[in-house]
Amino acid sequence: MSGRRAVLAALMACLATPAWAWDPALAVRLDGIVQTDAKDFSGAILIARDGAIVFDKAYGMADAAAGLPNKPSTGFHVGTLSMRYTAVAILALVETHKLALDNTADQFVPGAPFVTIQSLLAVSPEAPGAASDYELLARIAAAASGKSFAEVEDADAFASVWMSATGLDDGTAGSESRIAKGYVQVDGTLKPVTADWAALTGAASAYTTTRDELHWLDRLFGDALLTAPTRQAMFAAPSGYGWHHGMRFGAESYWAAGTAPGFSSFVLRRDDLTVIVLENIDSTPAEALAGELIAALKD
Repeated sequence: MSGRRAVLAALMACLATPAWAWDPALAVRLDGIVQTDAKDFSGAILIARDGAIVFDKAYGMADAAAGLPNKPSTGFHVGTLSMRYTAVAILALVETHKLALDNTADQFVPGAPFVTIQSLLAVSPEAPGAASDYELLARIAAAASGKSFAEVEDADAFASVWMSATGLDDGTAGSESRIAKGYVQVDGTLKPVTADWAALTGAASAYTTTRDELHWLDRLFGDALLTAPTRQAMFAAPSGYGWHHGMRFGAESYWAAGTAPGFSSFVLRRDDLTVIVLENIDSTPAEALAGELIAALKD
């Protein structure tokens, strides 16, 4: 990277960093909930309110065998939350006229079924077959763009200058110290879990940090990734393309949850609030913990 581009990238990264609204009493109260009600929690939590971060903390171990703790900068696999990234990448290609929602899969992937891109996007992440549908969408995106799907994501969903710690695991990222290993508890002992991430491209292979996820949400809801009409149509779809929309924890919200072997994740977005919980152990439901933290914000 040239010196000028390096300076520009650094400047943009600084501009992308949200402000802090540090309240020691609130931080202690939120930390107490995690320490008391989710003693086995291992992962990272970020809460932003009115555009400023009010809580940003990590717990547990990223690599128990190596003695590496989780940090706010640790990357976590987000499992089926990856489908939201895939949907945005596909819709970005639609907006640039490289795809159309009524195109069929077989137009781009030889031997693929005669099924429209719209119907592939509309499958609920919780439904059987959702993973294979989104894996097919990843192949369609690559064929339509002439790039690898990772390059499509970098350009159209991850906005790499702003999300430098986010990517797709091709089977090697899990060996990096900055990416947490996934665990399950067996008789009180942490056991590492492995997964064939490369086989889950498009459906569950993405990893990110809480900060990167906040940048992505800010850009998505700020119409920087998609135009407002496209974004609104995405949320209005029956499946929400991986999002739920309605009353949640006492207010109108957008939220999504993801799972993968050894990982769980939950994100919630309101006009005045963003909550991100990324976890690398299956002992504490990320969504339930998020609900407790949101309740504490009202006290």
